Amino acid sequence: MSNNLNYINHGHENINYGPDTILISANHLKKIKSSYNNDIDEISVHILNIIRENNISLFIPIDSIDHAYQSFESMINYDSSKIIKRNKSKNLNHIKFYASEKKLSNASSNHFHEQDRINSVLKGKISTQSAYDSNSHLLQVLKEILCQIKDTQPISRRTLKDYTEKLYPAIPQFPPLTAKYIIDNHTTIGGRVLDINCLWGDKLSGFLASEKAESYVGMSSCLSEGTVENYINQIDQFSLNDEKEVSIIFDKCESYDYSSFYDEGGFDLVFSSPERFDYQSHDYSRLSAERYNKFDDWKNKYLKRTLVRAWNALNVNGYMVIHTSNYRKDIDITGFLMSSIKNQLRPMEMPTIGIEVSHGERKTIEPMFVWKKITK
Repeated sequence: MSNNLNYINHGHENINYGPDTILISANHLKKIKSSYNNDIDEISVHILNIIRENNISLFIPIDSIDHAYQSFESMINYDSSKIIKRNKSKNLNHIKFYASEKKLSNASSNHFHEQDRINSVLKGKISTQSAYDSNSHLLQVLKEILCQIKDTQPISRRTLKDYTEKLYPAIPQFPPLTAKYIIDNHTTIGGRVLDINCLWGDKLSGFLASEKAESYVGMSSCLSEGTVENYINQIDQFSLNDEKEVSIIFDKCESYDYSSFYDEGGFDLVFSSPERFDYQSHDYSRLSAERYNKFDDWKNKYLKRTLVRAWNALNVNGYMVIHTSNYRKDIDITGFLMSSIKNQLRPMEMPTIGIEVSHGERKTIEPMFVWKKITK
């Protein structure tokens, strides 16, 4: 271990013992600053060398299974209607209410899927993990830390992780508690739910904690073996009774044959966040944006076909709840949904519900479009 590292190991030799392990104490950091005459560039390089010499990995908050259990139980016991707030933003007049972010439920899916999420990336961006692994990007993180923290504050593994994700955010998690609210308020006892993009287990957690729904079908074309294993572990841990049925299907949602679901009674709720056009993963070839790399093709051949097929599998009086946003200025997804999809499906349009989403330190309210099927 480097002598430059002022590390409190509490009797443990493992440098990555815990998220709050102090890597550089406030006193030691003060000495480093003094030796470099408070030159942030040189101090950052010095700390970077300490991190690399000691092989300090990025702390990924893979919550313990005990924490995941506590999170799941909290979600079951929490009145999810309390997350609904009246929207006061003048820029979002079409959203009357929104679901405020409550992180008490996040560990219920993070425990199983956070590593995959932290490695996911949008086109033209860099993932949180890759940014930490890159010396040039980590230097930017360290400069931000040195500019922001007080003289009395140390640098811990959690500090490194929080500031890395602040500058290079991971794709946001859908809050499982919000998923539970949507499911319980748009299904009846014994309800069946279809999720057309089930990547990180957040809506599955909401389903497993729901009071009403009993069947969940999750679909994705970009599930890896590791992701499937994560789903199996999540289901095994949180299936509280034998009445809950879960199916995970690895296939292309826009071309999948849904006819078998008609025989099983169809779905009461289609609830999902469709794949993003600018999303990229470790296996990009499986993504809809690779199959249709022009936006007009993607929105018509992936998004529209997927929603129409899912709509046809929806029972009369069932709901479709779709969470998406115009995450790039040059593509209008919400406008496409409000015009083309709405005109083709001819649903009863329900009040749009917003969802509070964190992008690093910034929070935005994104729409969840709610449509009710009133005729076959």
